[in-house]
Amino acid sequence: MATGEGIRAFLWSAGEQPRELPILPGSIWAMAFDINDFGDVVGGWSNGVSYGGFLWTESAGLQAIPGLASSFTWECQSPVAINNFKQVVGGSNRRAFLWTEDQGVRDLGLPFESEAHAINNLGNVVGEYGGFSTVNVRPFIWNQEDGFRDLPSPARFTEACAINDGGAERASGGLGADGD
Repeated sequence: MATGEGIRAFLWSAGEQPRELPILPGSIWAMAFDINDFGDVVGGWSNGVSYGGFLWTESAGLQAIPGLASSFTWECQSPVAINNFKQVVGGSNRRAFLWTEDQGVRDLGLPFESEAHAINNLGNVVGEYGGFSTVNVRPFIWNQEDGFRDLPSPARFTEACAINDGGAERASGGLGADGD
């Protein structure tokens, strides 16, 4: 939602007016990326230099989600998905992460640059990993019990974008310029 003060995150339910969510102090914009069945919202914000994440709940209000430790001079962290257990996933400084209120932020430990795109209510996480600058990106699935697993891919650039509670993943991708 664009207001006189810039881009803001908001909630909207059928039959109701959009409700603007608060922003973190020092932020110049905020965007909501996902919402769970209980109305908990995750999103991103920027102060013009760094990018960070937030969780908003009706009961607790707005809170920042910390990123992974980094050697970068800037912070780039974005939570993009939340399940009904308030498990949040996304990317932080080119690393896939899982965040919970109890355990904080955790690197999923993928072998290369990575980003998580979705999490189901069983805790299965899907996303992409590889050399983002080389377009050799692969889809992955991760869970607490089995860790990281590469997913089969017919294309050189493929990312897993969604996963349901039955375990079905949705992926998108494309062939490289040379057809492989």
